[in-house]
Amino acid sequence: MSERLAIVVPTYREPNLSDTIEAIYDQTLPAHDVIVVNNDSEDELVINPEVVADNSLHIINEFKKGTGTASNTGFRYAIDILNADIVCRTDADTVPNKKWVESILGYFATHTEKQILTGPNPPIRDEFFRSYD
Repeated sequence: MSERLAIVVPTYREPNLSDTIEAIYDQTLPAHDVIVVNNDSEDELVINPEVVADNSLHIINEFKKGTGTASNTGFRYAIDILNADIVCRTDADTVPNKKWVESILGYFATHTEKQILTGPNPPIRDEFFRSYD
């Protein structure tokens, strides 16, 4: 499979960002690029340097608040700057399943007529989990 894959991770004050990035790089099939979009957070982005040492990590800033705006900025960067063929998105407080990228690429390989795919992506349920019941 020769498609260039980029993963967009919009973030704002996310203490578990390093866990998310580590899970993305620990996939059965690797992504070509990971784009972390800092959504005007004053906090320092905490990412384990050992995890990203041999990987392509792009950190960009979006100063207009909102996850939609940050996602859009990341998608535009992936397509316009990195020439990505497939762009995925996950939240900064999510740890994707080890076969997440493999299943996405497999789906698009067998469903060439499709252009968008979505699915469940459960949040980390730790002390930072927020419920809106």
